[in-house]
Amino acid sequence: MTSQSHTTEVAELNRIFQAQRAAFEQHAPLSCARRLEALDALLQLVLSSQDAITDAINADFGQRAAIETRLLEMFPLINEIRHIKRHLARWIRPRSVPVNWQFLPSRAYVLYQPLGVVGIVGAWNYPLLLALSPLAEALAAGNHVLLKPSENAPRCAAWLQQALASIFPPEYVAVVEGDRD
Repeated sequence: MTSQSHTTEVAELNRIFQAQRAAFEQHAPLSCARRLEALDALLQLVLSSQDAITDAINADFGQRAAIETRLLEMFPLINEIRHIKRHLARWIRPRSVPVNWQFLPSRAYVLYQPLGVVGIVGAWNYPLLLALSPLAEALAAGNHVLLKPSENAPRCAAWLQQALASIFPPEYVAVVEGDRD
């Protein structure tokens, strides 16, 4: 890698990050309904792409059994997204907390707020689950996401980039490929 191409890649990552940060500041905090829509889109993507996912992971691992991918990556991911959807409204509701007696009759609340832009680095051994599980959690929390899948599972990474770009705008969820540099 030349210094010129490295500088270009860093500039592109910075551009994506700044666009996501600006979009977050413009739309934050996302409503519960918007977060549920994003989770629905992610769930439908996984459900409708099971064969493509197993083919990509099979090609990356060299004959990984489809049942292993379904049992150890897809089913836990599907269950997690459904669990998040079921409980999200309760999880993000402001929670009353006690106040010290000196401040009575005041009230205090914990207001859960998103961080902004979250970076996720996927792992190679379970490239779908270890990329999309944190993605689902970050979306549920109301964040924008910059996802970098493992370069050791290139076909799954390419599928993630294409598939997520088809359902999310890049200022909401962006997938960047490449090696550790």
